Amino acid sequence: MNRERNNKLCLMYTGGTIGMQRRGGVLCPPEDPHDFLKLAPELAKSVDFDYVPIMNKDSTNINHEDWRTIAEKIHEHIAYGYKGFVIAHGTDTMHFTASALAFAFGKCLRVPVVLTGAQTIPEVSHGDARVNLIRAFKVAQTEIAEVVISFGEFVFRGCRAQKKDERRFDAFESPSYYPLGYITEEILLTGLARTRTGAAQEEGEFLPYFSDGIVQFSLIPGLESRLIEPVVRDEGCRGIILQSFGAGNVPTEEGRYSVIDIIRLTTDLGKPTIVKIGRASCRERV
Repeated sequence: MNRERNNKLCLMYTGGTIGMQRRGGVLCPPEDPHDFLKLAPELAKSVDFDYVPIMNKDSTNINHEDWRTIAEKIHEHIAYGYKGFVIAHGTDTMHFTASALAFAFGKCLRVPVVLTGAQTIPEVSHGDARVNLIRAFKVAQTEIAEVVISFGEFVFRGCRAQKKDERRFDAFESPSYYPLGYITEEILLTGLARTRTGAAQEEGEFLPYFSDGIVQFSLIPGLESRLIEPVVRDEGCRGIILQSFGAGNVPTEEGRYSVIDIIRLTTDLGKPTIVKIGRASCRERV
């Protein structure tokens, strides 16, 4: 492969609704991943890009091993000199993959890595599959130098986004951080994104490694800590995430609902416990 790509972009396909086809009344991934290029044939006339199908999965089947595969493919192709990347991905776990890629590359990424997908399959003429793909290519031609999600009218930081709706075209939000950009006739960046022309990029390691054995518990009123204990003691458990109430509050009143003993147990077992705060206001720019 020619390593001098100049302004060429790279489109990587992983699957999802954005490429699905209806066969026998059932939605299925395309039999040939190259069929995905039929979604927006006009791109070939307006954008210089290469197409790299990585996998052909419903995103509900994406796991941490796939994150590593995607990250390593991007890292490999960065060496070829591509100006930016568009990653077609299913919406159900897109925000997980975006976060994983953001942490794999850290702050040393010098090109835009733009994830996008769709709420409708390409055959829906008024749907969002084609337009989201075209918009993602526009975002990939900006000076952004980090992992982002381009969806609907917004550009979100990859590790700050989450899916909020299963049907509407504005499927994603970023409750704890403002959007990095707005998609209008032009791509309007807000000044919050790291860019190629901004401050000097930080050096750092590429770390596409993700631990298995991590279990998340969503704390709800009346959850008995004894139900969590067997999981914590299991040898396969390497750590737990407690999704808390509000700004990090957890039940502490002495009794069967307190999680203090669970945190103490994981600490004694040498397994990390992370308390994940609930939704934050967009005004809380953390």
